[in-house]
Amino acid sequence: MNNQTAAFQLRTRRWTQKDFLFFLAYGLYLIGSVWDISFFQIQYGGIAYKWVLFAVAVILILKECFPVDDIRRSVIVGAVTFACLAAVFLSHNHDLILNPVTWIMIFVFTARDVEFRKIADFTLKLGSLLFIITVVCSGIGIIRNYVEIGGGRTRHYLGFKYALYPSVFLSNLTALAIWLKKDQMPWRGLIAFAVLNLLIFSLTDARLAVMLCLLMIFGAAALKWRHARKSKKAPKRHGRMLAFAFVFCMILSVGATLAYSNNVPWQSKLNLKLGHRLELGQNSLQEHGVRPFGEAIIMSGNALNDKGHRDLSKTHGVYNYVDCMYIQMFQNFGWVLTTLLIALMTLALYRAYQNGDTYLLMIGGILALHGTIDDLILNIYQNTFWLILSPLVIWPLVEKARQARRK
Repeated sequence: MNNQTAAFQLRTRRWTQKDFLFFLAYGLYLIGSVWDISFFQIQYGGIAYKWVLFAVAVILILKECFPVDDIRRSVIVGAVTFACLAAVFLSHNHDLILNPVTWIMIFVFTARDVEFRKIADFTLKLGSLLFIITVVCSGIGIIRNYVEIGGGRTRHYLGFKYALYPSVFLSNLTALAIWLKKDQMPWRGLIAFAVLNLLIFSLTDARLAVMLCLLMIFGAAALKWRHARKSKKAPKRHGRMLAFAFVFCMILSVGATLAYSNNVPWQSKLNLKLGHRLELGQNSLQEHGVRPFGEAIIMSGNALNDKGHRDLSKTHGVYNYVDCMYIQMFQNFGWVLTTLLIALMTLALYRAYQNGDTYLLMIGGILALHGTIDDLILNIYQNTFWLILSPLVIWPLVEKARQARRK
């Protein structure tokens, strides 16, 4: 078994003080994030989200103050992280603490010495509890279950500020359960997750998100069936292709958006099926373009504001929200950070391919496809798999630095 596999799967040491501080900060981040995107924040306020995030940052700084094995390595990685954060800070009106890429970089760095399996298990348990509490509280009236009726659709928000939030949140929990269990996931478990996702779909009408989640469940079932009969190694050709899923989907989504023409009948029909995503993305690219480190672009969508109302006042009554994650990343974070993140995710998935982790490859491919139609998976609390960068990219660098120093 190589060092990468060992780092990713076999680091099963006991919890240390650093582990405790990491999960204290991470748990607080999850609780604060779910509170902020739900009617708990609208109806009860209670916590100032920025102050919660500030507390999370302080706890993580305390974690990093503990003795480390290689000060030089930590300084180098920390300096690169700080440089990326500084670029975001200078290009986003200094509102750094609310930027999702900020938290991807912070948690990837601070989780470099934390086993990802522990993170996945912790997220699944706490996330499931938060999801159940939010949905149940909306059902019994503690918080509001906002209902949107229009365009022949009835959508229940289930205690969240937008109908897509519960579906994407549940999709992340489903992916975590599948990856943790892998071949040991019972058939009744896969069926239960499929039924639960369909139940949420019947209430939220989040079609694309649920369809992709069902595709992931089908993929898990196919892998389970295949592994029961054949080798557990990933098919070489398909594995390599999935490793580059984020690159392919980025090129596909941006290319289709730039090439879109309302005068072409099939493109016009596709744009309509996708909820005008191609048109909105093209308009945004033409109006704002793409900068090296991005800019804070004001967008208005269907999500409710902090008062529980749909508000388009910031864009003078115009709906201009771009759902494509890749276009959002290019415009809001710039082509430098976007290219870096996509390259790192590609490297992580390629190492998953080398380790024979077919489930992670499959989940990564679905997430990459999800990004073409939805930007919510840019948030760690709705896509924990950004943190695979820690064991599959950062940790191997740590091991190489240690080995080089021993020599």
